[in-house]
Amino acid sequence: MCVRHHIGIGVRLRRNPHEIAQDRLLQIAARAQSGKESSSGLNRLLLDFALKISDARAQRLKMSAHSAENLKWISVLFLTFVGQVSIAAVHLDRARPQIAALTMFTSAVVVVIALIASYDLPFTPPLTVSPAPIARVLSIVPEG
Repeated sequence: MCVRHHIGIGVRLRRNPHEIAQDRLLQIAARAQSGKESSSGLNRLLLDFALKISDARAQRLKMSAHSAENLKWISVLFLTFVGQVSIAAVHLDRARPQIAALTMFTSAVVVVIALIASYDLPFTPPLTVSPAPIARVLSIVPEG
């Protein structure tokens, strides 16, 4: 009963296809566990396996979203600002080299920040971790 309640809440709150597939797997495991043959060791193994998959995903998400996110981005932007001020101060006497140096530095920083930001959340689009292992489990487990 507790697992079904969790699944119902999860389906209402989340719309990520990976999480929907995981919830479907948990629904199948819960139905098999609560059926007439619930004493079967295979049903219990299926439910345990589905819960382990759910826990593993939750741990990956927890590891990818830590509390230092804001501090990291503030530090990156502060260091970028300090770098630009330093470059501008070095080239105060000549405008053309100052413009060229600031343009090169700013371009490099923009590329680096874009790369860091694109890999910042590994479990969300456009760069996602493949749901293929969970999909394989769903293809093995009969629906119903």
